[in-house]
Amino acid sequence: MKHTFRSLFPSLDKEQMTETEFYNAVLELLQYSSDTHYRAEDAPVFAGTLGLNPLHKAVYSGEEIEEKLCEALRIKNRYDKNCIEYLAQTGALDGWNAHRDIPEILEFDGKLQPIFDYGERIFERVFVESPQDTDQDGKLDLIAVYIIRPKETAQGMKVPAFYVANPYMLGGDDDKYVSNTHNVDLELPELAPKAVSYDDIKYRPEKEVLPLPRTPKGMATSAAIDENSVALENIDGWHQYFVSRGYAAVFAGGIGTRGSDGIRLTGSVQETIATVAVIEWLGGRRRAFTNKTDCIEVKADWCTGKVGMSGKSYLGTLCVAAAVTGVPELKTIVPEAFISNWYNYYRFHGVTAPAHDWQGDDADLLMDYCFSRAFDPEDYASVKEVYERSLKQMEIDEDRVTGNYNRFWDERNYVNWADRIQCSVFGVQGLNDWNVKPIHMHQLWQKLQENGVPCKLLLHQGDHIYVNNLAGIDFNDMLNLWMAYWLYDIDNDVMQKIPNVMVESNLDCTQWDTDVSWPFKASGTVLYGVRDGRDFLPAVRTASGGKQPRYRTVTDDIALTGFDRKAENFQLWRDAMCMNPMETKMFRTVYIGEMLDHRLRINGEPKIRFKASISAGAGILSAMLVDYGCLCRYSVNQRIIREKGVVWGRNTDAKDLVYFVREKTPSPYKIITRGCMSAKNRTSDYAIDEVVPGKTYTFEFTMIPMDYTLEIGHQLGLIIYGADAEVTQRPLTARDIVIDENSIQVELPVVMK
Repeated sequence: MKHTFRSLFPSLDKEQMTETEFYNAVLELLQYSSDTHYRAEDAPVFAGTLGLNPLHKAVYSGEEIEEKLCEALRIKNRYDKNCIEYLAQTGALDGWNAHRDIPEILEFDGKLQPIFDYGERIFERVFVESPQDTDQDGKLDLIAVYIIRPKETAQGMKVPAFYVANPYMLGGDDDKYVSNTHNVDLELPELAPKAVSYDDIKYRPEKEVLPLPRTPKGMATSAAIDENSVALENIDGWHQYFVSRGYAAVFAGGIGTRGSDGIRLTGSVQETIATVAVIEWLGGRRRAFTNKTDCIEVKADWCTGKVGMSGKSYLGTLCVAAAVTGVPELKTIVPEAFISNWYNYYRFHGVTAPAHDWQGDDADLLMDYCFSRAFDPEDYASVKEVYERSLKQMEIDEDRVTGNYNRFWDERNYVNWADRIQCSVFGVQGLNDWNVKPIHMHQLWQKLQENGVPCKLLLHQGDHIYVNNLAGIDFNDMLNLWMAYWLYDIDNDVMQKIPNVMVESNLDCTQWDTDVSWPFKASGTVLYGVRDGRDFLPAVRTASGGKQPRYRTVTDDIALTGFDRKAENFQLWRDAMCMNPMETKMFRTVYIGEMLDHRLRINGEPKIRFKASISAGAGILSAMLVDYGCLCRYSVNQRIIREKGVVWGRNTDAKDLVYFVREKTPSPYKIITRGCMSAKNRTSDYAIDEVVPGKTYTFEFTMIPMDYTLEIGHQLGLIIYGADAEVTQRPLTARDIVIDENSIQVELPVVMK
């Protein structure tokens, strides 16, 4: 018998109804009352004011009842909640599977509805065997994997997996992280020139002899455990959205985390292998066991074999790491604020340049932080020697002394293998994220477009955040369509319904611009230069171009800005660097454009080129683009629009609906983007070039890719300086940088008018 929606509602399960009778029943589903909101006899008229379209006929047939009911299920109810989702969350659609031997998902308008009760979920832990022995104990590493799935999967229902690889989920040592940060207040080493080719530092995997896989000693049908017996505090509740719609949520900390075997090596191939092993088990191609000792095998026979991954930051990074292996079971990834090249997370053109607010951070610190096996003293004792040796080797290999790209970083550059990606990608990036900066999105996105990978991109105005509770764009609704298409093969036209690129405007966060690519198709490059030692203008208007050099000396001495190395008063440093651009200050040189008579949209990766000499045998050169003009700009801070306004599903948690806050008082400037380079890395990030004091060289480097619009009446500024207090190493000895102002060129990617 064909299932109908009206069969789920006794008041509507009829072969015919009067129009008034029908709309009174429908309005009740929408949480309106004839005693309060309308008169019963006026139900069709009131329904019309809500966006419904009565047929204006006395009696509705069964087919018309079904058609108009579906119309009502698509709109928002009185509480501004999607009607069908609200009904599913409250149990009104429980009859959907009442007479089925094997339960099924409920798909409506191409999306899955939350008919599965999260309160009755199944919780399991298994140990997946990874094909490596990173802790050198003579046994293949076992990875603890936690599974949350609908109870209906115990009744024969098979579901895809929503997989989150989360190195933080079982804890990290915050105190150790803070106390072990590297000192950045050091002199820059004056290094001997060294010619290096890419082939010299290219990563080449080494073959190793591995222990034999375990021999199963029995089979189990499940590995259910008590949820309260494990520490899962660091799991974000978003997975509840998917479990309640017919997916299994799968979580793994990976090698080196509490309960698992192995040594965690930040960004390494071994880390990727462990991540992929879980996917292969979900696809039936790898073994897992109920515990670490008995060798009782357990299969993921509740899984369809299709896997999607998501997560933010390190979690999103592991999505990309898995995708570049081409593992066939992985059908889609939704990485947010992800790293595509670990070198560009901790380095930038030969400079140690970690995330903002994380000065002194590096890969070895993250390795140590995520090695939560250390929380179990007995387990840690068994691997302590191997771990400490690995940690020391990582500190050597990451090479903070030169800051150069090398074999260690090449191993951790996923862009190298982007052509192996077989799954679809929905990338999310904050344009104000100075932790995982937009360069990672930009590098991977270019490869995805070149290789024809099905992909979407969402660029928002936040910093390092999730967007699943952000007002102004229903990301959950998009992901519902996306996952249904890629994991359930539902033909919902998602590739056409969702634009390829969505960009939230920095001038109005309620506005989202769309295009087929990023940078936008209408974007081009405008060459900017300097005129008269002050004006920053398109090159066609810089009359001094090609004339004799015009020199400006910048003293690279952070102390001149008022910056306190101990207090790390970064806001004071930013103000000193950017405020009062017309004033001459020894530690910077500022060039500023004319007041704009039109909006100027930067859309891509700026590049700067200039000639300069340095008074020492080493140096750092930095540049930033600045928006000058008083404006109450949007900040990355958020306000609550509606408390608990985002309900994940049936008997799930809820999350506050939030929105970005405008500044209360106008700010005079905003740093748009910036970049830096070491003088010794003029030709590449891996070679060491000679730096002769006083000799003029040409320096060229990129800045962080950006999408930013300057308002009419504002001015675009360029600042050139030495070390960056927030980002780079901070030399103790001052040095002079002598810049040929007539040589300054900035390739500015802009959306053409």
